[in-house]
Amino acid sequence: MIRWFASLALAAGSLAAQPAEYNYISTPSPANTFLFSKNGATIVVASDDNKVRVWSLADHKLQREFDLAERHFDSAALSDDGATLVLADRDGLVTVCNTATGAERIRVKMPRALRTLALSGDGRRLALAPLVGPVDIYDVTSGNKLFELSEALGGTNSVVFSKDLELIGAGDAATTVRVFDGRSGSLLDRNNDFLLEAFAVAFTPDRKLLFAAGADKVILTIDIATGEVIHRSEKTADPVGALDVSPDGKFVTAAMLHATNMNEPAPVAIYDSATGKQVQEWKPSAVPLGGGWTSDGHLICAIATQDTVRLWRIR
Repeated sequence: MIRWFASLALAAGSLAAQPAEYNYISTPSPANTFLFSKNGATIVVASDDNKVRVWSLADHKLQREFDLAERHFDSAALSDDGATLVLADRDGLVTVCNTATGAERIRVKMPRALRTLALSGDGRRLALAPLVGPVDIYDVTSGNKLFELSEALGGTNSVVFSKDLELIGAGDAATTVRVFDGRSGSLLDRNNDFLLEAFAVAFTPDRKLLFAAGADKVILTIDIATGEVIHRSEKTADPVGALDVSPDGKFVTAAMLHATNMNEPAPVAIYDSATGKQVQEWKPSAVPLGGGWTSDGHLICAIATQDTVRLWRIR
């Protein structure tokens, strides 16, 4: 599972500062997963020793360590404030933990492995998408399952909550992009413009637009009010694996997947959300572990070496 999503955010068309490495964390074991809180205070790294570690970025202090023991770690998510961490393994076991205390908040055993999961920015809602079957939506506070989204042929590749939790977006293996009511789970709209799988979806903060991308190598900008595609990006050289939108809604970032070798790095591109035009591209030296926009408008990306996680400021 790809987990995505920093110079100041600049107006479209203005000169962007050059990407630069600006911080790093030393890791006891090679890192394979990176998450960060949108407030920039906390980072979470999963390593090859099957441990998940939580650091304070300001002082590089290790805050907590989760030993997954015999669990075969598969995917994770972190709330915007860094307080809530979701860990999932290949057997379908999902735990939601408090990063400050280590206390387990809820535990869900899915009947099969997950294709993807999503945690709302405020940590209140959790979406669990199995390899086959409908997406389950949980209330994190109570631990109760609220509803499930109608099943997509071939499964769901990506799920995203709107900031106000009113909408849920989904990118499906069956080439469709769907929008659901976030309160009831009822289907509101369906887009069938893709010919191949949709890998990623992302709302603007005001939930007026939904961006979608995938194996078609284009980014669609969908107007939520009408369901119409209002922009279609120029075709990229590589498929798009993940999307993230800046907090002011002006930019959408696309993390590419190398078309012929997943172990090779691919570009990270930034687009103007109003026009769909690319305004910046960064070509990393290694496959990024993850990254995204911070709440104050910076874009960061993480790359791992044998004993460090190195943070790059992209915009």
